Amino acid sequence: MEKKNLVNTLDRIFLPAGFKRKGNSWVDNKGEIVKIANLQKSNFGNSFYFNYGFNLKGLPSAGTMMHIQSRVSPKESAFGKSIDQLLDLENSISDSDREELLTNVIQRDVISYFQSINTEEQIKEDLINRPNLNSVPYKVREYFNLGIS
Repeated sequence: MEKKNLVNTLDRIFLPAGFKRKGNSWVDNKGEIVKIANLQKSNFGNSFYFNYGFNLKGLPSAGTMMHIQSRVSPKESAFGKSIDQLLDLENSISDSDREELLTNVIQRDVISYFQSINTEEQIKEDLINRPNLNSVPYKVREYFNLGIS
């Protein structure tokens, strides 16, 4: 599979869900918060990472693409294939299998998560329920008045 085919697959997932593509990112800016999904090229080979998260409209840029960011975990598997295998375009997974499995993983892990969070209050609840806030920038923890240490 080539990168353009991977991007087309992601278009077929995100555009019907109301996102607009900007380069290698898909953005939903219609509500109280900004939802972002991003395809990031690895420095090693022809493989990618898939990041997703939120920007808070009431908070200035954190100097990164997203205020709150997660990555689809390589521990997740789709019928025996991990996300890192699906996003490594140099392996022998057929294009049709890669597209189907990747669609399943992103629908299950990213789209459903995005559909469940539509307000800052829901983001705050999600953060409170995390085992730790180590990956959450200080500005975001301060904004929500969460465990600042």
